Amino acid sequence: MPTLYPWFFPTQNGNVAIVTGGAKGIGYHTVKHLARLGMHVILGTVIILSIQMYIVPLGLKS
Repeated sequence: MPTLYPWFFPTQNGNVAIVTGGAKGIGYHTVKHLARLGMHVILGTVIILSIQMYIVPLGLKS
């Protein structure tokens, strides 16, 4: 997926990111952005219902 500023946000294919608190708010948008850059994102949260609602729209696997 092309980005608006590839020199500022280069693709990160194959790199891994661990995001805690990624089920909502800033963490959710961080996960979304990192996934769009091609990263493997490990998402940590205690809010199980929220994570199930967000994984499908992002196209991620649980």
